[in-house]
Amino acid sequence: MTTLACVGDLLSLKSQQYPSDPEIATILGESDLRFGNLETTFATKGTQAQKLVALKSEPGVEMRIQKLGFNILSMANNHMLDYGYDGLFDTIAVVEGLGIKRIGVGKNIYEALEPAKMELNSTMLAFIGFASTLPAGFAAGPNKPGIAPLRVMTKYYIDPNMELENPGLLPAVFTEPVDEDLQRILSVVRRLRPQVDVLCVSVHWGVPFQDEVMDYQKVVAHALIDAGVDAIIGHHPHVLHGIEIYKGKPILYSLGHFIMDLPSYGGSEVEKVFDANPQIRNYKVVYSNPDIMDASGIAYICFEKDRVKEVKFVPTLAIAEGPKLAKKKQAQNILLRLKMLSERFGLAIKIKDDKGSIEI
Repeated sequence: MTTLACVGDLLSLKSQQYPSDPEIATILGESDLRFGNLETTFATKGTQAQKLVALKSEPGVEMRIQKLGFNILSMANNHMLDYGYDGLFDTIAVVEGLGIKRIGVGKNIYEALEPAKMELNSTMLAFIGFASTLPAGFAAGPNKPGIAPLRVMTKYYIDPNMELENPGLLPAVFTEPVDEDLQRILSVVRRLRPQVDVLCVSVHWGVPFQDEVMDYQKVVAHALIDAGVDAIIGHHPHVLHGIEIYKGKPILYSLGHFIMDLPSYGGSEVEKVFDANPQIRNYKVVYSNPDIMDASGIAYICFEKDRVKEVKFVPTLAIAEGPKLAKKKQAQNILLRLKMLSERFGLAIKIKDDKGSIEI
């Protein structure tokens, strides 16, 4: 049996050493492999991108991630080029210097889609990563550094009669993946499939601070599994989304954030950003709610050679002092929320002893 521990976004900007919860390191250490999404840069040079939020960690933050035992990180997200190509290559160098494998970025699109492979317990595993959250200029190309892209087309539908009857009614939103990008990724999956026992995909996708899964996410997830992927690990929304089991394979649409030390709750600089942008003003409602924003967890995917046998979920709290194991009422609330969100996909999560489980 091989166990993969998965978390969502790792977003730490501060270098000071927080008193860590020893239980977190212990339960992460119970797995054979630990994966997360690096939601910041370790840039020492480069020009800040002209975008809503640009992230750069203080020196020393990388040691927090290393001490938690992460073996592999996705770097395919909407912050990895916040300080341009210089910041990207700085971050790659730091991650590789720590002995951590990375996926989802590179000096061109071919390198960005290269898998990270490793053999554990006589099981060969491979990971690839890509993102749909693509600020202008962030996508890698044949001769351009950046992020492995899966672009998405968004369409808005407005019924004039309904709008007259209900002024201010929001338009319906429909999304679909750009087929060229999806087929490129599927070809990589099909090429890798005969070479490995377990193939995992990491995707930065969805919409932040709400619990809806977009149309394109379901289309892409099912296509990936049909092509041979064994597990999908999603992140970007900064809150938990439901889990789907499709053809016996888990789709973790969003694991929220595991480490998050941005300013929070009540008059912070982040809330001022929300207020300044009409399109995301409603994000503040969720951002100021610790019951939703702090809810996180570790998903353990248990593989028996080349098949998924079980998924376990251990609830955690993503607080400024660092990740903390959730217990009793807090753990139950997180599990009940995940159970409710997963029921939308017809999945019943069993809850016992402050943990969730899915037998496959």
